[in-house]
Amino acid sequence: MTVLVFSGLSTLILLGAVLSYIAAKRGLMKNKKMLENVILASCFIFVFGLISALLWFKYAGPINEFLLFGGMLSIIAITLICIVIVTVILLVRKRNFIQPEK
Repeated sequence: MTVLVFSGLSTLILLGAVLSYIAAKRGLMKNKKMLENVILASCFIFVFGLISALLWFKYAGPINEFLLFGGMLSIIAITLICIVIVTVILLVRKRNFIQPEK
């Protein structure tokens, strides 16, 4: 059961990463401000990571403290990795999104 809950929360963070990438991509096409859209995407992923951490705290807190802290560290790591990956993808693909109007 614990693996199922943790994988669901990890999927929630990954869903947040995909949605933040889509939002940042549309923002880049619209207003062409890179830093603003990267910060927006990072905040979006951070909120999904925070929601996952709170749900994990509620689930694993009564079970075991080692399970709680290990899961929290894993959720924090997954969130930070997603933020870095989305930021790098946006920086690499910046020229594709910001093209002059033809």
